[in-house]
Amino acid sequence: MLTALVLSPAHAADLIINLEEPVDGGTSSGVSNVRGWAVASDGIERIEVYFDGVFGGELPYGASRGDVEAVYPDIVGSINSGFGSTIAYGSLGNGEHTVTVRAVSMAGDMAEDSARFEVVGFPYAFLSADESPNLEGASVSLDRDSVVINDVMLQDGEDYAVTLGWLTASQGFEIRQVTPNVTNPAEQDILVSAFFGLDNELTGLLCNQPGSLLDGMPVNFKFPIDVSSLSETDFAVVDSLGNIHTPDCVSLAPADEDGENRTVLLLGELGTAVTNPPVEVRVVGDLFTTDTASGESACSEVVNLNGITTTNVVPLDDGPSLFFAQEIFGDLNECDSGTQTIQVAWNGGVTPYIDGDTESDLFQYYVGYSDNSGVLIPHIPISITDIDDQDNV
Repeated sequence: MLTALVLSPAHAADLIINLEEPVDGGTSSGVSNVRGWAVASDGIERIEVYFDGVFGGELPYGASRGDVEAVYPDIVGSINSGFGSTIAYGSLGNGEHTVTVRAVSMAGDMAEDSARFEVVGFPYAFLSADESPNLEGASVSLDRDSVVINDVMLQDGEDYAVTLGWLTASQGFEIRQVTPNVTNPAEQDILVSAFFGLDNELTGLLCNQPGSLLDGMPVNFKFPIDVSSLSETDFAVVDSLGNIHTPDCVSLAPADEDGENRTVLLLGELGTAVTNPPVEVRVVGDLFTTDTASGESACSEVVNLNGITTTNVVPLDDGPSLFFAQEIFGDLNECDSGTQTIQVAWNGGVTPYIDGDTESDLFQYYVGYSDNSGVLIPHIPISITDIDDQDNV
């Protein structure tokens, strides 16, 4: 958090500046305001503004601020202490920025206030009237404190999801996030499914919330996930009422060994299994996959999954199913028997062994492979095991 700084301590009580917009830690987009107020017992000569340390000019000063006068009635001119101007935030570029406003008094004393904020918006500094977004095919979903407009189309054919939220400083709804939707079907297919049914059944200790019970939702991908890019803010879960939930935490465990990392467990309040189940999972942050690892037969590549979604949310009662299989070699192959080792991943997960089971109980599902002609050939494995890590791969 950035705070005000008085550059002339001897006059600290006489010179005060307060930046109200943009809000520290908030977002800005398009053409919006930079504003606040400043007072000094000997008067304000000028207000300067700096973006990312670069001088951006002087701001108009003298707007009526009765609220400031009520707090500082003894400072002459406090009634006209407001400053502000409209700024094309889009010209700064999307991402994190810093704004600093500096008040210079008539005596030459200076004080500053700063805010760190994020510029969000479309990948263009300005959209003309002819380039206005098309909402003809858009849909809307609601969260407790935000509105998501999905399938917002631009003239270039790109598709976006736009999240709006209430900003107290401006007393209006403003853009919080703009996320590109994936239009490449091959990339969309990387997100295979989600599995829901662990309704308030997982311990909150997994999210550093001792004493609480959380929902659990495994989300399955064809390509392995880059753990360094993984965050709970990468995901949004939409329930059947249109509410949007952000997980409290996420994890690749226990299927987090080399050659795995294809299932992300979302934990938090994600819906209610019977009355209001999740119906969609969205990737809303920069979540990356990894390239093919040594010893894998399945091909993968580095892809930014931001914007992909799935409505294939499988309920617990449907039971598990296979969603991925590959032959593994070399160091990835931890099995001692057999000439070939096939690694499979389950949508929903399976229990490797239950007390009293024998390995033969694991052969009750159909096992086979397709040759080059596409014919499915029955095959009985020598052994089935989960290599002692109790996961779904």
